[in-house]
Amino acid sequence: MFVPAVPIIHTHLNCHSVRLQVVGTSANLTLDVDSDTAGRYYCKASVMGFPEVGAEASVYLKGPPTIISHRTQFGIQGDNVRLECVAFSIPKPEHVTWTYNGNEVDADDKDYTILEDPLPEGIKSTLVIRESRQQHFGPYNCSVTNPYGSDVVEINLKPQSKRYCSPLKLLKSKRNLMPCSLNYMQHKNLEKR
Repeated sequence: MFVPAVPIIHTHLNCHSVRLQVVGTSANLTLDVDSDTAGRYYCKASVMGFPEVGAEASVYLKGPPTIISHRTQFGIQGDNVRLECVAFSIPKPEHVTWTYNGNEVDADDKDYTILEDPLPEGIKSTLVIRESRQQHFGPYNCSVTNPYGSDVVEINLKPQSKRYCSPLKLLKSKRNLMPCSLNYMQHKNLEKR
């Protein structure tokens, strides 16, 4: 029985580029791993008359963590506020530390809770500030460590005003669409009119 050759294409998307590059056309792909070959690989095979099949694989280099979180985050005073520190880390991090005003945040402190969620390629550490007050806002440091090193970033927590929509005003609007852009004090001043 004759079996036709199956066209196979291996493509690579590395960390430095946003375009796919064809890197092989045989059944197996062999490579030396370095910073240029790390990244995502896609293999697809197609034969006319049959659906295309494919698979994906990722190649990582071991190294120190890289924190990829937003450097400015927001919370509403009086509410529970969540600061997120997301880190890419191969191998997995050994330790995450939060500091505020030069002091390590104590997970046993009644004002704080620290949640850690492992991710396939690192970790997400969430610092929860219970019933936040004015003194909780400002710069926090998040530090992530693995056997190859560490990364630290400053995450600035900024206050955000509460948004409030009066149900009565919402009903009065022609389209039932009222932007909720007034803070609580502005709402109270409008009610007095």
